[in-house]
Amino acid sequence: MWLWCRLEHMVVLAMLSWHTTAFVRTVSVSPRVRVRVRRRTVLAVAAEEARRKLKLPLRMPERLSPSSATTFMECRQLFLFRVLWRLPEPPSAAKLRGTLVHETLEKMLDSRTNNRTRDGLRQLFRELWVQQRTTALLSELFPDGSEREWGLECFRLLDNYLEFEDPTSLDAIVVKREAWVSTRISDGPTLVGKLDRLDRVGDDKYRIVDYKTGTKWKDGATAFFQLRCYALMLEDEIPAEELRVLYLGGTQAVADDLLLPPRGPDRTCLLDETRDTLRDVWRQIATLVETNDPSQFTHCNRQWCFCHTVRPLVFPTATPPPRVSKPPPPPPPPLNCDAAEISDRHFSHMLVRDLRALSSEKKKKEARRSRFCVAHAAYGSEYSSMAKISAVTKRRYAQLHGYRFLEFVAPSLDDFVDAYCPELKGQIALAYSKTTPVKSCGIWAALRDSCDYVLWTDADAVVVDSSIRLEELMYLEDGKRASSEDVDRLTDRSVLFFLEAYKKFGLCPGLADPALEPGSCGSPEEFGNCVNTGAMIFKSGTFAETLIRDQLALAVFDNDFLRNSPCSTNNLGNAKNLTWDQCAFSGETEQCTLSCLYRNNPVLLEDTVCRVSDDNRTHYLFGTLLDPPEEAVESFADLGLSIPSETNAMRQFDGNHGPPHPYDGSFIYNCMGGDFARKFECLAYATYSMWPEMHEDDNMAPPYSVQQGRREQLLPQVS
Repeated sequence: MWLWCRLEHMVVLAMLSWHTTAFVRTVSVSPRVRVRVRRRTVLAVAAEEARRKLKLPLRMPERLSPSSATTFMECRQLFLFRVLWRLPEPPSAAKLRGTLVHETLEKMLDSRTNNRTRDGLRQLFRELWVQQRTTALLSELFPDGSEREWGLECFRLLDNYLEFEDPTSLDAIVVKREAWVSTRISDGPTLVGKLDRLDRVGDDKYRIVDYKTGTKWKDGATAFFQLRCYALMLEDEIPAEELRVLYLGGTQAVADDLLLPPRGPDRTCLLDETRDTLRDVWRQIATLVETNDPSQFTHCNRQWCFCHTVRPLVFPTATPPPRVSKPPPPPPPPLNCDAAEISDRHFSHMLVRDLRALSSEKKKKEARRSRFCVAHAAYGSEYSSMAKISAVTKRRYAQLHGYRFLEFVAPSLDDFVDAYCPELKGQIALAYSKTTPVKSCGIWAALRDSCDYVLWTDADAVVVDSSIRLEELMYLEDGKRASSEDVDRLTDRSVLFFLEAYKKFGLCPGLADPALEPGSCGSPEEFGNCVNTGAMIFKSGTFAETLIRDQLALAVFDNDFLRNSPCSTNNLGNAKNLTWDQCAFSGETEQCTLSCLYRNNPVLLEDTVCRVSDDNRTHYLFGTLLDPPEEAVESFADLGLSIPSETNAMRQFDGNHGPPHPYDGSFIYNCMGGDFARKFECLAYATYSMWPEMHEDDNMAPPYSVQQGRREQLLPQVS
């Protein structure tokens, strides 16, 4: 009976909301009157919902966020209305400004560095604003033409950010942004929150950054309390050593920093203080909930607080608070750690510094290059839609290890070349293969985008083992993994090709194994028809750029030699899918790589080298047009890139055999062959098999069956 009454009540509320909204949209009134009507509509719904909640027992929240904990400490009645009752609040220009500025800064970090300019940020903001205006009737927030003034204020906040920090040469690597984190506090709440940004400064120091679109308070204890909560949630995974609050309001951006001690007694003391504060807040909430009396949630004296708007509608006899000219900042949570002792160790539990003066020095420093980047590219609607699925795993992988993720997408191949490698356009004939320019331009753009090393993966490849770091793939000798210094000793001509494990599935039994037969590289026909390179690492340098230019120069249909080459991996007998689908081979633990265009070109054949050293650790790269014609490549671990089994190679989701299972121990899973629909199915299966949280976090669909996995059903969900 209670459930039926509640459902009936919800229907009545929905009808009331629809009719009042329709009234607002159809009646012709002045803008200022429309704002009042719209506000009364929201408040009427809030009042009705509050009166309904009064009749129900109070319930403890399932979790607590840093902002909700702060809300309780500042105004318990606002906590009741906003967190426990979840009453709707009228939209405001200030909230909208904060939301859009945050989203603009987030999307900026997804864009290429040359787009992180004043015009680029403003264009991102305009795009987000247009989306909001068309969906939320936000024009009613700006009567008398104040929308333009509001927009200029948003631009000023973005300008303040650019004056403080140059996003094209950050002093740190962004590890996480807009990321959900959580932790369970014993005898307390489950703490959940979304942090704005997590930076890695140097090799092993981390900084939590929180954007504020307002101006700086003299006392920043409240903001730092929230950041200490995020540090607590990240403690087991990534211990942060610096907390930064970046205030964008006012005439200039101002950053306050809080330095945290390294792991030890001092750090434990500070985090324990945060835990104790959260436990105390949780106990006070529980005490008030147990009374089952909403009037026990006291209000604050901040005149603008939403509690003063709702309270007269819920508690008519309540006394209004006195007016104050300017609200005092809330008192900071108590800290009992020995500050003097911490200062002796060159740390302070509340060391707040104005970094405005330091920002100009940062701009004068040389741009800090990203050591590792993860990149892929696509053009056209179908390939771009596939890339959106696989990009989720690559972006997560890059964020996990502090790499940059670069995605290059364009509506057509010509647009792709114009956008990402116009310098190479003269190298590309009018009739060229589609694969070579996409990979060449993508790698070229990544190398030009301040990356020391670029991991390239095909658009239909999925990262399935996020534990593998790119640094750890490089072996200098048996049993020793490369350190950061070792990686830098690799020559500029070092190129690593990852190879799909066709031989492991018995698809190429005739290939010679360099591990068993040192010095043997097999025939071009065997290489070309059996091995396809879907991932590779390039080191920035002259060699990489020259190699890309050489590949493009030979990737044309009017090249008779390449058109008739037996190296075409799909037996098309032309240059399509040829020059970057390398003639290559991978044994179980070693690799020997050479290029079709050099291996089969009679002019260059004499310079081609495929040799294994006596110790079977060092392999030599293919001959080049550069001098010398050969270059040693340090031995790399074989990743065993996996493909579907032989029976399902061209029909991955066959009803009789079922979907393929990602290859155990693989780093990347490549959805080869088949039509687009089956590629989508393969991508979906591989993604959700290895990253099940994608369904909830990224609003993507669950694993697909044969009947559900058709391309026409998948495309709308990734467009």
